[in-house]
Amino acid sequence: MKPRNFLSHPLFLGSLALLVLNDHVLKGSGLLPNAVTGKLSDVAGMFVAPVLLALLFRVSSRAGIIAAHLAVGFVFTCLELWPVASSFASDVSALIGWRWVATSDWTDVLTTLALVPAAWLMLREAARATDEGARAKFTQRSVGFAASLACAASTGTPEWQPTDDNDLDGFLGDVDCNDFDALVNPGAGNCPGEGAEACSDGLDNNGDGAIDCFDPDCSFACADTLSACALAQPLVETEGVLIGSTVQNASWALEGSCGGADAPEMVISLSVLEPMLLTVEPPEGHVVYLRQDCTNGASEFSCVSSEEDFAEGAPVLQYELAPSVNYTLVFDAIDGFDAADFETPFTLESLYVCGDGFLDANEECDDGNLEDGDLCSSVCTVTEPSCFNIPELPLGKGETPFLAGTVDLSSSCNANGSSDPERSFWFTAPAAGTLTVSVNSTATNLWLSTRLDVGEVGCPSSEFSCIQQGIVGSPVSELIPLLAEQRVLVMVEGYGPLLTPESTLQLSVSFDETPK
Repeated sequence: MKPRNFLSHPLFLGSLALLVLNDHVLKGSGLLPNAVTGKLSDVAGMFVAPVLLALLFRVSSRAGIIAAHLAVGFVFTCLELWPVASSFASDVSALIGWRWVATSDWTDVLTTLALVPAAWLMLREAARATDEGARAKFTQRSVGFAASLACAASTGTPEWQPTDDNDLDGFLGDVDCNDFDALVNPGAGNCPGEGAEACSDGLDNNGDGAIDCFDPDCSFACADTLSACALAQPLVETEGVLIGSTVQNASWALEGSCGGADAPEMVISLSVLEPMLLTVEPPEGHVVYLRQDCTNGASEFSCVSSEEDFAEGAPVLQYELAPSVNYTLVFDAIDGFDAADFETPFTLESLYVCGDGFLDANEECDDGNLEDGDLCSSVCTVTEPSCFNIPELPLGKGETPFLAGTVDLSSSCNANGSSDPERSFWFTAPAAGTLTVSVNSTATNLWLSTRLDVGEVGCPSSEFSCIQQGIVGSPVSELIPLLAEQRVLVMVEGYGPLLTPESTLQLSVSFDETPK
């Protein structure tokens, strides 16, 4: 069996010519789509590579020829289906002096079907008797040498050659904005930031209502990014262990400010209904970053690498998420060799706390405790107003947290209605006399209202008086004549938007008995 006989077959010579023409003329010319030129090289290579491998290992048997074709198919399939393998091949080629960029595309595996006719033809040619003259041998060796050079030129660039044009579009890597896509280059005018629409600044540069990757001007530059973002998986749990992978179904388009360039990533989408604190650790060999717009690296909020040295412990990403905002969380391998399946702890902790005395957006009330039976329940919802659990009004001077009350009651002189918080107190007259109440707060406007208890069930409905504070920080006072054992409900409302958990209400209370 003489595999070199196949070197003179018209199909081999045609495949060799197609390989040279496609890699050095058609690719990047715009005459044919990228997908077509890529497949042409792959098909042609199925007829050229096996015979060169057979000659390299001096194969002289039928089994050896078949093994050469199987080896080419196996290696090619690994490079197309396993991103780690393609990255490894690129790195190894660089170490031996070749600039070779291997990319993964599962559809290219279909071209291995060409190995079947290639093997059949090569076996037939290897079995036939041929002229063993010196001229025939020289011709075969010349063709084999030319085929080796063609394959080398199509897969890599010698380090000594003054070029670094990975996508063969005529623009070197130092000036080409995307040296892995022949359709994106300065000549085409579709580089990010070039022309009417910049593709990564978060702005609508040309005023057409479409921003960055969502603008048709950026369709070529953002094709890989949009594909990666389309793979985003929703995060539905709020705590536990996040299980993921940068090997299976991973994309290679995104990059964080702290790492992840030219490496596979896993993309997660998340949104919360209330303010929550996200805490997540980057897996070993990975970075994790959070951005708002998946397609826009400029919208990144935080990026943490597992290789960072944190004095307080392991690296961890923490960020307060706002409600109803779509976020993108990305786990990115630091390089292709670090891609792996991973498990990492994470939590989404609510920033709303019931019982802290601060009225949060999701709370109807917050009286500073988690007890039921008062106006505010243990889950910070307003209960039926009974006024039975309102504290007694102490005599003398003192102050109390304003937001420890509720928003259940309202006074007639407050135009805001029942939306403002109030502090309420009962006072029972020990004898006939006059109750003097003076209130003040430097944080908010005040409304002082009093209601006499006439034996109703629940809170008194008959308002005795209502006074509005004129200037913030000026005391408001009221004199209330009472009979012996008569009860009065004293209520002080404050303007909610001005109040904080630290806001206090100053009270000055006295009772003067009527002389007998």
